[in-house]
Amino acid sequence: MDLFKKEFNIEPKIRNLGKYFRIEIASKPAFLNLIKIGNYATKDWQIPKNLTKKSKIEWLKAFFDCESNVNVYKKYIALKSVNFNGLLQVKDALRFFKIESRVYGPYQPKNQEHSPYGILAITGEDIRLYKRLINFHHPAKKEKLNEI
Repeated sequence: MDLFKKEFNIEPKIRNLGKYFRIEIASKPAFLNLIKIGNYATKDWQIPKNLTKKSKIEWLKAFFDCESNVNVYKKYIALKSVNFNGLLQVKDALRFFKIESRVYGPYQPKNQEHSPYGILAITGEDIRLYKRLINFHHPAKKEKLNEI
C-alpha cells in the first residue's frame, strides 16, 4: 500500500469483510498504467513482462501470498488456478531462480459449469530454495513454511 501511495499518490481503501480484507482502488490513471504491463483478468492474467529480479521476487511473493496453500504434513506449496498458461509462466519464473516445480492438469471439476484448473506444486529441497529466495509476506504461510 505504501508503494501504491508512492507510485500513484493514491491512498488505497481497506475494507474489513470479516474473514478477509479487501483493498480497493478507484483510479483510471493507475489502471491505464498497470494494464500496460500485464493482463489481470481471472482466466488470462500474465506475469508482467520486463520485471527486474527484485520485482519478479515481489510479484511471486504477492501471488503466492494470495493464491497458495502450504501443507506442513505433506510438505508442499501448491497453487490452483483456472489460468493454466499463467501457471506455466509462474513455473518459468520460479525456474529463473532455480526453483523447480510441477504443473498438473488441467482438471475438470465435477460441476461442468466450473472452469478447468491446474495445480502448480513445489516439493522437496525446492521448498528450502523457495524460502531462501522468495518466501512469504503472509504471516501464517511464513510460519507454515518455517515448520516444513
